Amino acid sequence: MRLYWYIGILLLQVIVLFGIEAYSSWVASSSGAAKECGDILNRTLFEMRFCVWNILHIIIFFGYCFIMKPRTLQDHAQIFAIGVVWYSMQYLARYQTKGDTASCPDVAYDNMLMPRLDDFIYNTLGQVLYVLWAARGINA
Repeated sequence: MRLYWYIGILLLQVIVLFGIEAYSSWVASSSGAAKECGDILNRTLFEMRFCVWNILHIIIFFGYCFIMKPRTLQDHAQIFAIGVVWYSMQYLARYQTKGDTASCPDVAYDNMLMPRLDDFIYNTLGQVLYVLWAARGINA
């Protein structure tokens, strides 16, 4: 894949990271509760630790595949690496706040700014859905 894709995605991730922080702050200030409790996107679906944020992981990684058109396992590994970079950016940028967790009923993320390892499952699911979609020959 081309270097400009990676640079573009990295810049997009930085913008999104700041956007999530701004959204999170807005939720906390407008709801008067902990940001995790007031975030409608963080509400559990199907009585599982699954929420709209997880669906967005799936959609975003499907979108990465749609844009980059991976053809080989190496191409998919590079897209998976985007998720690793995202996880690392959140962790290394100290957006993780240990001890600052909310105890809210029916939320998927106890701490919205701390990345979770199961995010990789949702990222990979987006890639798998793309492979299935592309295998059907639909505009791939």
